[in-house]
Amino acid sequence: MTKGRRSAAVSTALAAVGGAVAAATTWMAHLGRIPPVEGLTMSTAALILGGFPAILAGFLALFRGATGEARRNAIVGALLGTVLVLIPATLGARASRMPPIHDLTTNLDDPPTFFHAGTLAANRDRNLSYPSGLEDTPERQAKDYSDLAPIVLSLPADRAFDAALETAEHQGWDLTWADPGTGRFEATATSSVYRLVDDIAVRVRATDQASVVDVRSVSRHGVSDFGRNARRIRAFSKQLAAQNPL
Repeated sequence: MTKGRRSAAVSTALAAVGGAVAAATTWMAHLGRIPPVEGLTMSTAALILGGFPAILAGFLALFRGATGEARRNAIVGALLGTVLVLIPATLGARASRMPPIHDLTTNLDDPPTFFHAGTLAANRDRNLSYPSGLEDTPERQAKDYSDLAPIVLSLPADRAFDAALETAEHQGWDLTWADPGTGRFEATATSSVYRLVDDIAVRVRATDQASVVDVRSVSRHGVSDFGRNARRIRAFSKQLAAQNPL
């Protein structure tokens, strides 16, 4: 091979393989062929292990004076490698800006309790008591998600329960358990790409003139949830309050 051609070929091959493996493992996780966290870990590793060497091999080819097609391959490989590396780097930077908690609730003093979720196969070895994760989760939520609050409705408890159930369905949650007598129901929500599952508990209680709805949403994996549970609670609260104003 001419000067730098081998390194250029290696650069494009590494970038292509890294991208292909990342795409394949992501798709397998999405289809449920491999566990979500395993798919996320494998795709991240493929992006990094394919990206960094592709960048190095591409620059090595250019340093060795690759010309013509080899030079173009080196540039393409280095650019593709950079794209691969930027994906986990961007996600990592985003995660670093989010609080390291994955268990959020509208009621820090009395969060809803899970009654049925512990019987699900995926949760049998999990402790679902509050807080899940770091002990200072309540303090961190009070600081970073101070807007999360109980939802007050001018409805009797039974109607508020039905409204909360309807809102959960509109939000795309999968109902797993409901007990109208106690005003409680549980559900799961699944992410669109890796199919990561979060557990949700909703509690409806009567007050003197209205009803109060509380929500707890907790991820099954990880420390930081990239703000996913907070967004979910906000969306639920906004839709429920908008449909049933005081």
